[in-house]
Amino acid sequence: MIRRITHLCTIAIMLAGACASNGNNARQEQSDVSKELRQVTAHPDLQTVIRTGTEHWRAGEITLTVHGDGAATVTQRQAQGVTSFEATLKKDEVDAFGRELGERRFTTRRTSKMPREPGDTPVRLALQRGGKVAFEIQIWDADRDGDADLDAILIAGQRLVHRISKGALGRP
Repeated sequence: MIRRITHLCTIAIMLAGACASNGNNARQEQSDVSKELRQVTAHPDLQTVIRTGTEHWRAGEITLTVHGDGAATVTQRQAQGVTSFEATLKKDEVDAFGRELGERRFTTRRTSKMPREPGDTPVRLALQRGGKVAFEIQIWDADRDGDADLDAILIAGQRLVHRISKGALGRP
């Protein structure tokens, strides 16, 4: 019995070491991606994604995608269907958005606590490079109440959604 417990403890320690090692790699990846955010247009294959809401609730699920080459889309999914908006952003606008996200720690790992209040909606922050996910986190909108950086990220996203949708969605 003692031998078995010792064996299980050894496995647990090895797994903890592997998890810590993966955490370091994740931090390195986050750091690299955070640097790319500061000059997004130098990385045309980089895509920033901010998704908020729930498809069958209020304004629905709204996804903002900004590409390093300036292409930007807003997709709204609701029970009655999908609405999309497209725009081409100027280089300085794309870089300013990326810098703001970088300064607000876009690639920081955030955690949510349960239980959630009724009406809270999911948030997805992601960076993709060439269609592959370089960073992704799923949290909740109410987390912005205790995280000023997350709040600023979501406000910056809402401003861009408002601009791209020509005022139909988001806030100025």
